[in-house]
Amino acid sequence: MTKKNLVVLLIISLILSGCGTAVSEKAAAIEPTILPTPTITFPPNWVLKAPMPTARWGHSSAVVDGKIYVFGGVGGLDKLEVYDPATDTWESKADMPTPRNSHASSVVDGKIYVIGGIEKFSGGTPLDSVEVYDPETDTWESRTGLGTARFGITAATVNGKIYVFGGCGPEICKLLTTVEEYDPETDTWRYKADIPTPRVQLSSTVFEGKVYVISGLLKPDGSSGKMVEVYDPETDTWEKKADMPSARTAPISIFNGKIYAFGGFAARGGIAHATLFAYDPSSDTWQKLTEMPFGRFVMTTEVVDGKIYMIGGSETKVPHVPYLSEVVEITLEN
Repeated sequence: MTKKNLVVLLIISLILSGCGTAVSEKAAAIEPTILPTPTITFPPNWVLKAPMPTARWGHSSAVVDGKIYVFGGVGGLDKLEVYDPATDTWESKADMPTPRNSHASSVVDGKIYVIGGIEKFSGGTPLDSVEVYDPETDTWESRTGLGTARFGITAATVNGKIYVFGGCGPEICKLLTTVEEYDPETDTWRYKADIPTPRVQLSSTVFEGKVYVISGLLKPDGSSGKMVEVYDPETDTWEKKADMPSARTAPISIFNGKIYAFGGFAARGGIAHATLFAYDPSSDTWQKLTEMPFGRFVMTTEVVDGKIYMIGGSETKVPHVPYLSEVVEITLEN
């Protein structure tokens, strides 16, 4: 291995050790474990549900017709499993053609597009791969790849087009400001206005036709940011909004007009936080809510029928053992 390649692997390990994409072969073989332990007291609005068949972190998820589809992640790199909140049951579906973690997924017209990521840590390189899953037929198709291969990205759909933000590219894990727009009708990508702050492991959600891009890692050594930057696809412009109360890399979900940020971590190798913040886009203000009953990071959150579902992740530092198969149903006040 050349000296340059060793440097690349070292920097990748620093980034992934904080955001949940680096893993040893030994750690990858850990059996699913359901946490938190019975000693943790759950408030009435936090309820444990049926666990995933495959424990994992660094996965992505998406909702179609009231069901939650969970893709890849460390512990199940090629696995696709679907959760039905109505019956509290899981079902395994067709494996992903390309194993991946630290990727993004986004829905257009009932189909789920799985984008970028990285296949594995040891010798792995960022992916430009894009594959689309059809829940009706349980089949996969390949589509035109990203213009820039990357992992640790986030994606959002606005007006039938998918926007992919930031991430980490192959150039010695350089953090990216890159934004790309995908048109499923023409199967083409084009570059858009760069995100103001380069970052990896960022989160995004859509409110009133604009994409709110929140937090993320700011340096290869894993320190997090607290910025909120809003992208307007119509004008291809960015606007700065009020920072989070504290630096954090955390999954977000929008519910009843507010954006909720769950747990996360503040620095590479740091602890899993239990903080829960709510952001009101209409007033551009943040509020700290009652803490979660446990710390958690590298999980996903999805909203179905007025409830938020927190899926998988980890509570521990690198290598994030044990991986979690846990699903928690959260009912927030209106």
